[in-house]
Amino acid sequence: MKAALLAAALLAAGCAIGRAAFGPAPLPERAGRHTAKTPDGWELSLVRYKPERPAPGRRPVLLLHGIVTNARNFDLDERHSFARWLAARGVDAWTMSVRGKGDSSRPALVGGDKKWDWTFDTYALVDVPAAIAYVLETTGAPRLDCVGHSLGGMMLYALLARGTARGMVGAVATIGAPLGFRWGERFTAWAKRGAAVGRRLPLVPITAPAIAFLPVIEMYPGPLEPVFYNPKNLSPRLWTSFLAVGVDDEPGSLLEQVARWLETDRFTSADGAFDYEAALREVRTPVLVVAGKLDQLGFPPLVRRGFDALGGRKEWLLVAEENGMSADYGHMDMLLGDRAAADVFLPIDRWLARQ
Repeated sequence: MKAALLAAALLAAGCAIGRAAFGPAPLPERAGRHTAKTPDGWELSLVRYKPERPAPGRRPVLLLHGIVTNARNFDLDERHSFARWLAARGVDAWTMSVRGKGDSSRPALVGGDKKWDWTFDTYALVDVPAAIAYVLETTGAPRLDCVGHSLGGMMLYALLARGTARGMVGAVATIGAPLGFRWGERFTAWAKRGAAVGRRLPLVPITAPAIAFLPVIEMYPGPLEPVFYNPKNLSPRLWTSFLAVGVDDEPGSLLEQVARWLETDRFTSADGAFDYEAALREVRTPVLVVAGKLDQLGFPPLVRRGFDALGGRKEWLLVAEENGMSADYGHMDMLLGDRAAADVFLPIDRWLARQ
């Protein structure tokens, strides 16, 4: 036990040093910190950017991060923040971190009553509805809009498919959120390894290894660039700045579910009983589906599958030079790219405003 506690303390110290050396500036004073509580006793961290001059008729917008990340992917620094950009345009912008991520409550490595045992369904059907209810209660708005990146977009698909937030969500935008899972042997192998680790450990460690290798990642970005971003849009220094604060561990139970999606090519609940994709045909909430032309985690054809499954009002946007953007985009540069405000944020905001 003492050895485990010492190792945990050394690990925490190492992460703190890495964050200090590579991480961005702390969130500004105007970032309002809030906490939403879930029915099963978890505290979810939300950050609010309240506009100085609210745009008439605009609903609050809740921003949802993806797998192994937290809310900092929507709010890294002054120049790379969808949340602050929305607030500057008069929108009441909120980011949230699901359980175990960011400043939300998480299980202790040793002891405690919270365990690393949740699934994707927990994020989509417990955490997100709790955050939505909190934002509506706090703002007094009858409905809000939601934007989800990667797994965050899939959470929104699941939420709509289940009808969990019916009447509470006005419009939705998903960014790089695949509903098909034929990513090839490499990604399938990664998911299976993660699930295997999760069966033997309480969590799949991601934060500590990422921070430990920050110097190497910044000096030799080549192997990761094609997978996570287009280097024309995002520098290695900015990428390591994000990794220092924006990635978090995941429970093996979640990665087991992802591995089953890859094996079956079906977007289903953890028990396999509910097919989220099939239920999307009944959804009538307006949805904008955004894909990056060079995205290797949300391949455009796999993202398009979500668009095709939707039964209500919908629109498709491919972020690419051929559609007037400054460059073709990958997965993370759609949020963190130097020109993402003009190429990604603006079309999404204009679409939400029209709804």
